[in-house]
Amino acid sequence: MSEQKVDAFDAKRNEIKASKSYEKKEATYSEKNYLSTKLAAGQQTKELQFRLIPLSNESEEIFEEVYFHWDNNARKSFVCPKHTKNVPEGTDKECPYCDLEEGYWAEYNIEKNRPEKPENINEIKKDVIYKNDAKIESLKKLALSYKSQSNFVLRGVERVTVKDETIDEGPKFWKVAEAVLDNIATAKAQNKKYEMDIFDLKTGKDLLITYNLKDKKSKYGGLTANLVQTPLSEDDAQIKAWVEDDLKWYQVYTIKSFEYMELIISGIFNPWFDKPSGKWIDKATLNKSKIVKEEEEDDTDVENEEGEVIEEVKSETKKKVLKINKVEPDPVEDDLPF
Repeated sequence: MSEQKVDAFDAKRNEIKASKSYEKKEATYSEKNYLSTKLAAGQQTKELQFRLIPLSNESEEIFEEVYFHWDNNARKSFVCPKHTKNVPEGTDKECPYCDLEEGYWAEYNIEKNRPEKPENINEIKKDVIYKNDAKIESLKKLALSYKSQSNFVLRGVERVTVKDETIDEGPKFWKVAEAVLDNIATAKAQNKKYEMDIFDLKTGKDLLITYNLKDKKSKYGGLTANLVQTPLSEDDAQIKAWVEDDLKWYQVYTIKSFEYMELIISGIFNPWFDKPSGKWIDKATLNKSKIVKEEEEDDTDVENEEGEVIEEVKSETKKKVLKINKVEPDPVEDDLPF
């Protein structure tokens, strides 16, 4: 077979693949991609040394604002595609968490505007629904439990000390609350007074970050810029490799499809993409032999774990979400998917 025919074969095959109803998203999950802020067993304090670099090679931006929904039942957070601005082109912006939040706020406003129940029992009308303070408060809590929270994703290189030797690891991504970003802005401003740019790749400064054990959780304790100015690396080739690394924030914090998150909300925490039906389903409903067979048939098979290649079908049917009562989530500062 000639090389021309092989090229024509591949071109046609790629054309057919591109026309399919699903989107293939590369999701890169590895603990090495995250700045781990977790404390080891028995550890009270953790100190990290982290050098910030631009979020991508295409931009000089240091951070990206990303909205997350914390699911208290799944004990995980999910990127909100509706409120996060800079998502990949073609991303479905609909979000079931936001739909539920809006729905509960709508019910809240209806209940809030109902008439007060008369104190005089003789004035109570049977055909009138009166204001119920307990129901109003319950709807408010439910709406807030589905609300997305603004976080900020940064990228950098971690300096790890192993047996008195410093090893540079990265790039790594770090998800923080606004308070942390404010501390970085303060450190930046303080150094700017002395004409120093902490973000400069050659003459910048590492951040010294502290996390402390509080209420059995790792909590952010503060940060400062190192007193000494240092290059990101003494090796220019290594600097170039880190800065030009093409791993994007949305490949580390993957954006799940509407149908996937819908299953999570309904209490199904192990969604599986069923190719025959073209839908996300409960993996528990499949027999083991079917799962093994599908994995053997295609090495691009869909997996439900973080970081695997995912094929997502865009549903042509109208999306509908059932309202599931949830308890209000505990505030989580910096959850990681591991």
